[in-house]
Amino acid sequence: MSEKYIDATELADKQKKGETYIIDVREPDEYQSEHIEGSINIPLSTLDPCSLARLSSESKKKYIFQCASGKRATEAFQKVSAQDSCSKECAILEGGISAWKQAGLSTQSGTGSLSLFRKIQIIAGFFVFLGTVLGLTIHSGFFGIPLFFGCGLFFAGVTGWCGMAILLKKLGLA
Repeated sequence: MSEKYIDATELADKQKKGETYIIDVREPDEYQSEHIEGSINIPLSTLDPCSLARLSSESKKKYIFQCASGKRATEAFQKVSAQDSCSKECAILEGGISAWKQAGLSTQSGTGSLSLFRKIQIIAGFFVFLGTVLGLTIHSGFFGIPLFFGCGLFFAGVTGWCGMAILLKKLGLA
C-alpha cells in the first residue's frame, strides 16, 4: 500500500477536533527531550501492529505516525499497513516534528537532555578531532582513533547496530 501523508497544519486542526492519535515512533529519549503535545510514544522498535488494530477497533480516530523527519514514521506506516485492519486508519506526518515546528506549531519540551544520537555524535566527533590532532602533532599511530570511530559509525549506519549506543545505555548515560 502506498503511504498517506498529512501536513502539519491539517494535523493540528484534526488534533484540536479530537480526530487523531499522534503516534511518535522515536525512541523514548528523543520523545522526552521534545514532542508534540498529546502524542503517544510507541518506539518503532517496539511497535506492535496488532495492538494498534485493537485500539483502532475501540475508536474512530485516525492514527498519524510521526518521527523526527518522516523516515521512521514511514517504516511504522508500512509495518502497520501490512495488517489489513489498520491500513485505512493510518497516515504519516509529512516532514515529522521538524515540519511541525517549521509550521509554527508548538511542541512540549522535556528534560532538555541530549538525545542518544546527539551524544554519540559529540563523542565520536571529539575522538575523531583528538585522534587527528594527535596524529598530526605527536605520532601517526594516533590516526587509528578516527579510523576506529569512522568504521564504527559506518557499521552502525549500515547495520543499525551501534556499539557506542549500547555502551552509553549500560553506563546509564543514555
